[in-house]
Amino acid sequence: VAHVGPPPSSKRTTFPPANTDKIAEYIAECARMEIKILPPDVNESFARFTVVGDAIRFGLAAVKNVGGGAVDSIIAARQKGGRFTSIYDFGCRVDSRLVNKKVFESLVCGGAFDSLGFRRAQLMACVERVIDRAAEAQRDRRHGQGSFFDVLENNGGGSASGEAMPDIPEWPENQLLAQEKALLGFYVSGHPLARFGGEIRKFATASTATLAGLKDGTTVKLGGIIAKVRITYTHKKNEKMAVAVLEDLEGTVEVLLYPRVYEKAAPHIVEETALLVTGRVEIEGENPKVIASEVMPLKEAQQRCTAAMYVTVYLSDIEHGKLDGLKKLLESSPGQCPVFLDFASPTGERVLMKAGKQFRVAPSPELVQSVEVMLGESSVRLTA
Repeated sequence: VAHVGPPPSSKRTTFPPANTDKIAEYIAECARMEIKILPPDVNESFARFTVVGDAIRFGLAAVKNVGGGAVDSIIAARQKGGRFTSIYDFGCRVDSRLVNKKVFESLVCGGAFDSLGFRRAQLMACVERVIDRAAEAQRDRRHGQGSFFDVLENNGGGSASGEAMPDIPEWPENQLLAQEKALLGFYVSGHPLARFGGEIRKFATASTATLAGLKDGTTVKLGGIIAKVRITYTHKKNEKMAVAVLEDLEGTVEVLLYPRVYEKAAPHIVEETALLVTGRVEIEGENPKVIASEVMPLKEAQQRCTAAMYVTVYLSDIEHGKLDGLKKLLESSPGQCPVFLDFASPTGERVLMKAGKQFRVAPSPELVQSVEVMLGESSVRLTA
């Protein structure tokens, strides 16, 4: 991974501009190799990416809004006084002139305080109080006076003396991940596409990493999330169109949505929306583009792109009357997708039968889940 290295020297930290596409490719390769990428951590991270056991830890200097001076202050405080035991302990020991409110908030949203055992929403709610307390403590120390934080340090830190963390729920997952992306440039603790892994494996025919190896004009299906959108207009007719950056687990690609396609897809062309994009690859220069011909939300791909639904039914299920239950489930979700019943005997013999047209379904995730609850895990197979 770029910028993996040993802990920095005492020299002021500088960090070259990151090639985020290249780092995204490295992170995807780590995932394929089952090497875990850990978020930044005030108690473990150094300026650059570092190796921690069998994983790679994000560097503090890679967090947006956290400058070299702040990084040096954090590392120096940790090396001098040991691990930070609370966000209050952290605020007291770092240089408040370098670690300001913006730095605090960026570290919280980037996950750098997660190891302290509190929710990010809780940590964010007390940032201003931490800064006030830290300024007071450091002012007292300059005047040779004791403070609340001296008591904390002598007792191992923590949220003592009435400084309990606010009891508030965590932010929604999509908000947590969006903040991580904004501050780290990547999704680290999770990815919005993770819950669509099945749809992408089944319906996507390419990824951003494989586009460059395709012939110009090849038709592809890409599953990804909209990272950026720019609305523009055609030169000749001044019609509205969009240029979007689609991101998957391996990188990004520019997608052009000309007026006819954009008019239909406009409600879905919004940042952080997960989409299945069908289009034509355009190879010009080093960076391929995709000219979109159809766009749909990934959450609708299973219903709209499934060619057939196969249901495995064991003879024991028939004996227990589950066939009637299956019939009711199929009738409750009418659609255009044909259903095939794969009857299996204990001796291994199988008979495949196509259900009547009256049992055609809309193969929603809810229907699949209900059938598998009744007939067992993996009893449903969908074909693209």
